[in-house]
Amino acid sequence: MPSSGAGRTWKLRPGLTWHDGAALSAEDFVFAHRVYANPLMGSGSRATLNLAKISAPDPRTVVLHWKRLYPDAAALRMELQPLPRHI
Repeated sequence: MPSSGAGRTWKLRPGLTWHDGAALSAEDFVFAHRVYANPLMGSGSRATLNLAKISAPDPRTVVLHWKRLYPDAAALRMELQPLPRHI
């Protein structure tokens, strides 16, 4: 488990697409975090509150940096769903 400030890197499989055929990219996760972390959207989760930073160094790489230890980091499937930024 990463310590405070450490990053966790996730690689997306090649060829992932949205329902409309547009490519799913790491930037879709960065965009989703901006939406989920916005208090006006009312959808903040423990994961978004514990993330210090999320970045996409390339189209298939997502890097998460935590503010502090986060024991549920391995179970982000439900808490950090990507959003289609192209729509």
